[in-house]
Amino acid sequence: MLSDTDNRSQVLNQVAEELDKIEDRRTRSNLAAATGVLAGLVLDDGLIRQILRRDVMRESVVYQEILREGELIGEQRGEQRGILAGKQQVAINLLRQGMTVEQVVTVTELPRDVVEKLRDDNG
Repeated sequence: MLSDTDNRSQVLNQVAEELDKIEDRRTRSNLAAATGVLAGLVLDDGLIRQILRRDVMRESVVYQEILREGELIGEQRGEQRGILAGKQQVAINLLRQGMTVEQVVTVTELPRDVVEKLRDDNG
């Protein structure tokens, strides 16, 4: 419906008005979140936030699932950064102990150019 109109923001406003009429809070929250996701395909997120109430959307199981997914991705990225930082610190220590770049690459599995940069920056 949003993609089949010349005035998408007006349609979203009308949908938001209808959502506000729904008495069951959980249903209203789930529909608001689904509406926000679908509206995001054709509208600017700032406009969506302006029209749809975020507090209602946050209660949605859809919103909560997206939030959990984002948190999981963030944790995984943080873990990967931590592993990389640990490998780089080990590489620096091994280089300081006199290991060659080739040996450090073999031990840490870091790319050669990364080990060479660590050597140059911490030499």
